[in-house]
Amino acid sequence: QEMRATVRVSDGPHNTTATIHITVRDVNDNLPKIILPNNIVEIPENATVGSQVITVGANDNDVTQNKNFLFYLSPTPSGHFAINSSTGELTVLQPFNRQEQTNYNVTISVSDNSAPPKMSSAILQVIITDINVAPKFVKALYTFNVRETADIGFVMGRVRAVDPDLGPSGEVRYSLQHGNDAGKFDIDPVSGEISLREKLDFENGGPSYSLIVKASDNYFEPKSTTARVTVTVVDVVEAPQWPNTLPVVVLTSGQRCSALQLAARPQNLLQLTSSSAATGVVYSLLNYADSFSVNATSGILQPKGQLATGVYHLQLRACSTADTTVCADTMLTVEVAASDVIAFCPPFYTVFVDESVDTGHVIMDLNSTKGDSDIRYSLTDNSDHAAFAVDRLTGVITVVGKLDRETTALYTLTVMAVDGLTQESSTA
Repeated sequence: QEMRATVRVSDGPHNTTATIHITVRDVNDNLPKIILPNNIVEIPENATVGSQVITVGANDNDVTQNKNFLFYLSPTPSGHFAINSSTGELTVLQPFNRQEQTNYNVTISVSDNSAPPKMSSAILQVIITDINVAPKFVKALYTFNVRETADIGFVMGRVRAVDPDLGPSGEVRYSLQHGNDAGKFDIDPVSGEISLREKLDFENGGPSYSLIVKASDNYFEPKSTTARVTVTVVDVVEAPQWPNTLPVVVLTSGQRCSALQLAARPQNLLQLTSSSAATGVVYSLLNYADSFSVNATSGILQPKGQLATGVYHLQLRACSTADTTVCADTMLTVEVAASDVIAFCPPFYTVFVDESVDTGHVIMDLNSTKGDSDIRYSLTDNSDHAAFAVDRLTGVITVVGKLDRETTALYTLTVMAVDGLTQESSTA
């Protein structure tokens, strides 16, 4: 470091100045310091001669002594290690025999390049570990049965692998390698317990899953092994599923629909049939038995004779044919008017479509009791209509997006028709 001072001399009438330059020279008054990434390291007993153990660093607070450090080892009886005097890389000099000695305290020293040099030392503990072997599963195949009604977090079973190595090399960690693309399962990395991350569905998700579980040890160069896990989804009788929203059925007192057919989806079938009504469902009417009747098999709802004007809130029940005690209820509103009103007849439609259809494919052409003149059609906000559209003038429903049965197997659309002259509306 350099400093400068100006000196001024005066005898009264005369004066003069001089500049003094002062250079402060660094004195080697600081010890170099050894930098160890870790004070304890582990290496396997089969480490070959020349294998790297660790690289040591150093620093020095003195300005001129921060370069060209000299690293060396204090003599040890074993002589199993060597250090590069310039880079500080500690390497294996002789093979190990863990049965004779399991650890070494290596004294590493560093000196700076001053004269005379200053030095410091640190002790590195080197632990010799067993030769790492891969963990081994107790079984090569695990089979778990899980009811489809099992809750999220349900533990379906546990896999187990053992590792004879000592210390971290014998600590086993588990992970799911393959078969969990949908993210339905979790595995505890320590215990090996496999649990549900999402609900299972026998009908939509499939009856079984095949997983590959990996067990790895905690070695710095880990070894691993795998096992197969088969998860069988046990089908449970579930209540049929009504559409999320049922339309309001509008009739006149003298009007009869040709097929006022209800449709509740049986959840215990892998796919819906193309019959006029979904098989696997038993229908019943819980009230207004004097005014309406429902066919238990087909789901066709019919009025009994002339209906009085007014609003009827029909309580409907759909039960599984596999277990008629497993049911789902819903309410259907039927409005009977004295005069001619806009309505869909029938108000329920079931359409089957292939997932491979192109955009623009026509699903169906809806018509109200007043035809298409002055009628405007639209999909209500509560419809699953991202993949569909309805022509506002003609009532033609088309596909506007890609369909994927594996992602969505059932859509419920609610279409509203509004009479532009009377502003009357109806839904289907």
